[in-house]
Amino acid sequence: MKKNYVLLAVLLVSITAFVCSSFISIKTESMTNSGVVYLDVQYWGYMGGTASIQNTDTGQTYQIVAPDTQGSVDVPYGNYVVTSCSNNYCERGLINESTPIGTTFTLDGDNPSYGLYTRCY
Repeated sequence: MKKNYVLLAVLLVSITAFVCSSFISIKTESMTNSGVVYLDVQYWGYMGGTASIQNTDTGQTYQIVAPDTQGSVDVPYGNYVVTSCSNNYCERGLINESTPIGTTFTLDGDNPSYGLYTRCY
């Protein structure tokens, strides 16, 4: 009888260890499944810019703020669309270029980062 309790205890410890190791493995994997989206700003004078992207899989929107020449945001892997991208100020008469609204991109293990841009010259 005592032998059965020992076997049961060993079985329970084994199951608990397996469940805990599976949880740790899943948690670690989900923490590393993220990438970075950069916003590069080039300007003749004033600096800074902002951009917004939306994860088309979840609908979640992310804001990127570049206080001077660059900003970034960490986001989960997935499919994204650019919903806005602009510099803080572009004087009249200068050329203003930015990553077009509607640009789509995918972040995954092979492509963990993506760069947006805004320029005024």
